[in-house]
Amino acid sequence: MTILRTLALTIALTGAAVAPVLAHVTVTPKTAAPGSTPVFTFRCPTERATANTIKLEIQLPPGTPFTTLRVPAVAGWHSRVSVRADGTADVVTWEGGNIPPHQAQTFQIVAGPMPASGHTLAFKAVQTYDNGDVVRWIEDRTPGEAEPPFPAPVVTIP
Repeated sequence: MTILRTLALTIALTGAAVAPVLAHVTVTPKTAAPGSTPVFTFRCPTERATANTIKLEIQLPPGTPFTTLRVPAVAGWHSRVSVRADGTADVVTWEGGNIPPHQAQTFQIVAGPMPASGHTLAFKAVQTYDNGDVVRWIEDRTPGEAEPPFPAPVVTIP
């Protein structure tokens, strides 16, 4: 009981919130080999208590023209790929489905080839709820600094 009180007091005094940390749109794997064409899995949780996620958009990293891009079907969802003016893939969008409160859904893309070693690829994500709320997981991470409130999912090419 004392531990729970201490934790509750710490959260109350610091303004820390556990839900946003657990609610990020994430990607796995976190690393990919140069030249590979990995399957990326994006996990999209619904952190709202009274709204459903109804759309997820993943912006493919600019400057990384994947020659291979496949979007496996997700039951109950429709996907589409938007392209840039130069004909390369830009945004993968899933919609038509619904992720209830406090649940998550995974979405996959197969993309490649990965660039040379030393790159970090940010897959910026935009999550839309049926109540009109939009959460933009688009903030870049800065080495040596705390994680931003709405970080973009990131893959490193070691």
